[in-house]
Amino acid sequence: MITHAFKVFKVEVKKQCGKQIKITRIDRGGEYYDRYTEDGQALSLFAKFLQEHRIVAQYTMPGSLDENGVVERRNQTLMDMDRSMRSNSKLPESL
Repeated sequence: MITHAFKVFKVEVKKQCGKQIKITRIDRGGEYYDRYTEDGQALSLFAKFLQEHRIVAQYTMPGSLDENGVVERRNQTLMDMDRSMRSNSKLPESL
């Protein structure tokens, strides 16, 4: 899911700005690594996509609100809006 959204974002950046994404910041939220295997922790599809396109993944420090705060607050606002719209709709909760 995140891989698809990032692919769409990457295409839009290229179309609108004529630039390539070179670096992305990751908050160690689990989207970069997959399950542990006997060889260690496997890379996720997102991590493999970044490697294939030579995009560097920079990690933010855990619990550092200076680096993560704005994004985390925005995500919380979007989730609150989503819950509010779904609670006022007649759609099933599974959507």
